[in-house]
Amino acid sequence: MRRLGTERRSLLEEATSQYQQSLDDPSACSADAREYLQGRLLDVRMRGRYRLGLVADPAPGHEAMVGRVSIPYLTPAGPVAIKFRCVAHADCKAVKCPKYLTDDDSGNHLYNARAVLAAKHTVAICEGEFDAMVVSGLAGVPAVGYPGADTWARNDHWPRVFAGLDVVVVADGDPPGIKAARAVAKSLDTARVVVCPPGDDSTSLIVREGPDDFRARLAIQ
Repeated sequence: MRRLGTERRSLLEEATSQYQQSLDDPSACSADAREYLQGRLLDVRMRGRYRLGLVADPAPGHEAMVGRVSIPYLTPAGPVAIKFRCVAHADCKAVKCPKYLTDDDSGNHLYNARAVLAAKHTVAICEGEFDAMVVSGLAGVPAVGYPGADTWARNDHWPRVFAGLDVVVVADGDPPGIKAARAVAKSLDTARVVVCPPGDDSTSLIVREGPDDFRARLAIQ
C-alpha cells in the first residue's frame, strides 16, 4: 500500500476537522445532511465517533464536494482518505448524480479497519461505509466496509486481515449485493453470508427492527 507523506496526512486531518465543524454548526449544516444522518440513527455521538463532516467551505481540491457529507477513513495515525456522499437526492442514479466521490489521491482502503483490531471473535463485513458505522456503533458488532466486489478483488491482501476470526459477510437484499457478498466470502478461509431481506441493507434493518434482532440474524449472542 502506498505510504502517505506528512503533507498529505496533514491536509487530510485539516479537512476532516474543518468539515466536522461545519456539520456541528447549525448555521452551516444543511437540512439534507441532518435528515440523511438522522435517518440512519447517526446522532451527535456517532457522528463524532466516525468524525463525519459536511463540506461547506471546501479545502483545496474539494470544490466539487460542496454540500456532501464527508466520511474520513480513520486509522490510529489519523485519516488516510476521505469519501464524500451526496445527500441532496433520494435517488442519485435517477438524476445522474454520483452517489459517492473521492479525490484523485485516495487509493483503496477498507473502511473502519480499526474494527478488526477490536474484534475478539466475530467481525462483520458490509458493503459500504454507513452500514459499517451502524453495525459497529449501534449493533455492537465490529464491522468494516468495502466499496464493491470489484475493489475487493483488486486488493488480494485484504482477506489476510481477517485470519483467525469468525467472519460474517452481510449482503444487501438485492441480486448485486448478494453476488458481491458471496464473492467476498469465497476469498476468505472461514466466512458465512447473511442476506438481508429484499430491499433492505444492514442500516435499514437496524433502524426498523433494532440492534438485538439484527444481532440475532447474524447469530451473534
